[in-house]
Amino acid sequence: MIANLENKGFYFKIFVFLKKIKLAFRALSKSRKNESFRQNSLFKQIKFLIIRTIYTYPKVRSFKKIKIQDKIFKDQLFEEDFNLKEVVSALDEFGYVKTPKVKQKILNSAFDEITRDANNIDEVSFNNTANEVSKKVKDFKIDTEMKLVVKSATENLDEYLIRLQELGVNQVKFSAPVNLNENLKKISFSEPLIDVAKSYLNLKEDLSLVSQLFISFPSKGLSDKALMRNAQKYHADYIYKKFFKFFIYLNDVNDFNGPHMYVKKSHKKKLLKHTIPGQFPDEEIEENYKENICSVTGEKGTSFLVDTFGLHKALRTEKDYRIALILTYGNGFIKNRKSDVAYNISKL
Repeated sequence: MIANLENKGFYFKIFVFLKKIKLAFRALSKSRKNESFRQNSLFKQIKFLIIRTIYTYPKVRSFKKIKIQDKIFKDQLFEEDFNLKEVVSALDEFGYVKTPKVKQKILNSAFDEITRDANNIDEVSFNNTANEVSKKVKDFKIDTEMKLVVKSATENLDEYLIRLQELGVNQVKFSAPVNLNENLKKISFSEPLIDVAKSYLNLKEDLSLVSQLFISFPSKGLSDKALMRNAQKYHADYIYKKFFKFFIYLNDVNDFNGPHMYVKKSHKKKLLKHTIPGQFPDEEIEENYKENICSVTGEKGTSFLVDTFGLHKALRTEKDYRIALILTYGNGFIKNRKSDVAYNISKL
């Protein structure tokens, strides 16, 4: 049906907008089952609908111009100097830019800090080919099986990862409050990153800052539903009026253990059908954007900024594992999980 309508211009635009409205109300209904989301005011729930309809159009979200500041940071977080102007300019043009490597000492401390606290568990996917199971934290309750994924103080990294695999874990996601974790706070509130947020988001209201840590293992024969749950099919994010994500690899990532895939420039221009919230087949994305698809690999500490309003996915892990810390910086605030917090940008 979409293929037929796409050739009819005006009618296809109407069809797409109506579909976005339908999907937005469906997403709102699903989100309202979440106790954290229900804490949002009625105004913010209406804002949620606007973001998933009006702000799905690239021209709308990029209407406000970015503010590019000429600064160079010699920051304790990064191994090399951070050139703010170059970073923000590249992020604006391509939707993706590599940043200097993050020092390993702070990464190791942040990893232990996050994974040793059961309160930070967000979701665990168990890789049983006969019975795929994904357990999300519901109403702040974490069951006994989920608590097993917490790293003990006596385990080293290898012992911890082996134990997770023996438990049949396919992916575990932690979400820690950045203001309650010392090392995570040092990363999140690093001056270069806050200045990127001020520049790229053109902030005049609260800054949302959300942390997620993913540990992913190889999987075989997962259904489309499981791949979607693991963000391993191409999609775009619609979470704030404007936002970006800061990725840090906490282990060496190559072409076989789940690199991030991104379609450069798709944060500003993509086919109308790809502005509909949802996930898309690899073949379709490769056919339409092949020359702009990039794979982000690198050693432990590799970091990069991505505007995930653009099309992206995590490549499925075929061997070893991937650990990635992801910080989301958003314009405005809508609470989606218990760890979500807003900060007054003028005080940062």
